[in-house]
Amino acid sequence: MNQHLRVTPDHAENYALLTGATGLVGQYLMRDLLASGTHLAVLVRPKKNDPPEVRVERILQHWESELGHSLPRPVVLSGDVAEPNLGFSDTACQWIERHCDRMIHKAAILKFHSPGNRVSEPWRTNFHGTAHALDLAKRCHIQSLHYVSTAYVCGNRNDRILETDFDDSHGFRNEYERTKFEAEKLVRAADHIDSLTVYRPVVLSGDSQTGFTSTYHGLYVYLRLFSMFVPEQSRDEHGRILTPVKVPLQGDEPRNVVPVDWVSNVFCELFGNPEAHGRTYHMAPDRCLTPSEVIEACYDYFNSHGVEFCGDDIPDDHRHPEFAERIFDNIAIYQQYESNDPQFDTANLKRFANIACPPIDATTIHRYLDFGNADNWGKRRPLKVARPDSQERRA
Repeated sequence: MNQHLRVTPDHAENYALLTGATGLVGQYLMRDLLASGTHLAVLVRPKKNDPPEVRVERILQHWESELGHSLPRPVVLSGDVAEPNLGFSDTACQWIERHCDRMIHKAAILKFHSPGNRVSEPWRTNFHGTAHALDLAKRCHIQSLHYVSTAYVCGNRNDRILETDFDDSHGFRNEYERTKFEAEKLVRAADHIDSLTVYRPVVLSGDSQTGFTSTYHGLYVYLRLFSMFVPEQSRDEHGRILTPVKVPLQGDEPRNVVPVDWVSNVFCELFGNPEAHGRTYHMAPDRCLTPSEVIEACYDYFNSHGVEFCGDDIPDDHRHPEFAERIFDNIAIYQQYESNDPQFDTANLKRFANIACPPIDATTIHRYLDFGNADNWGKRRPLKVARPDSQERRA
């Protein structure tokens, strides 16, 4: 890949190299780390008619509009974690070797199934991408790695999971979990990494204050479907929308879900404290969300009612209303997570970053619904930005 580096004349400061900067968590890390004074170099994959520096500028202009003040700019490196050396040219690698002393490896893809080989997604990004990041770190003599894993490297366990636990004896529910486990095993075995800090977030949701998200996974899948189908249903004599659905859950099952702004806040607290480095952290809530709380919040939002939590008491021949069948068909991919969710120990997290996790309550869920509707559930046109001028740091 032919790359030409252009940066500001002063290179004296050390940089942290961030992968996955355009993903949901990466956007928040980029914002919060830059705001804290961290010098960043960010890897961004080029897209047709959307160069890396423009993609970064679009994200930062969004944050500046929301925050009401300007942010520093990172060095932008065009690359791809799925390629050897992350797709960087020799010139870029030489710059990284001279100026980057830490790597934050966040790049990952949330895909549950693969075609049955270890070259397609999610193996391509999650496993091989991590191997390429480690190879680059070795080539460029980066010995400090901050690796973003997932709490679900625990696989099929449903008991209490310690931050020190790491084994595959219980198997995995899907290829996402397996690839993240195998990737974490790679970073733990890398003898050229002197300082390894592992971050294991649970299921992510949007911003607790604004509802913002750039990816519609997890809880947003359910909320999008509710927004599509609930308003179409008939109303009862009191004007309330009736959704007579029997759900094969008790309603009080705990769900580990955390807002992305909190995850970034916690990460930056740990990243900025050298005493916190070298440990593993579960990023999990003190209080879990439950299905019944989600439904109650949607009752208030849509002025609806009618969902019945039945556990295992639904007859095999029971027929759901058509709209409910369409919802169940679309959320089938998450069915493997409906029966249980482990309790994640957070002793290390409480010791070094005791930051209260905002509860995902009815108000927060309403924000998510408002944002999703305003964003057309991810189909709103992106902000148009001018190319950054020649004085900005970029690659």
